[in-house]
Amino acid sequence: MKKIILMAAVILGLAFVSTAQKKYTIGLHPELGGYVFKLSADKMHGLVAETMDLEGGWSWYAAKEIVNINCLHKSMRQNFTDWRLPNKDELNEMMKQSGSIGNFTIEFYWSSTPSETDKSTAYGKDPSVPFQGESQKENKGHVRAIREF
Repeated sequence: MKKIILMAAVILGLAFVSTAQKKYTIGLHPELGGYVFKLSADKMHGLVAETMDLEGGWSWYAAKEIVNINCLHKSMRQNFTDWRLPNKDELNEMMKQSGSIGNFTIEFYWSSTPSETDKSTAYGKDPSVPFQGESQKENKGHVRAIREF
């Protein structure tokens, strides 16, 4: 009996090590829920973007709420519960790879970062413009959710 328990512990330990040690590349990873667009130095952690926008145009306030509604996340048919809006730097990095990630419009996307100088605006980015900008929080924008892995 002790040998069986010891063998099971070894097998479980090896299974944990093999999944914990997986290294990723930039690109599509359905098992993570979308497109990996940023990696840590050890390539085991990073950021993944959904491959589709959350449908509709949303105010900044609404955008911050809808990313928490799990049934709206349909890309890659994964059931993650940790989707969120990217901050302005993450959004900028994601937009640099928008052609590879795919399915972006040529319109404004929200970040989670509010303006430091004007409480009525927040940062976002249009994929066709090389710089980020601010927009009134009541204006409509698109939402592309991300998650950490």
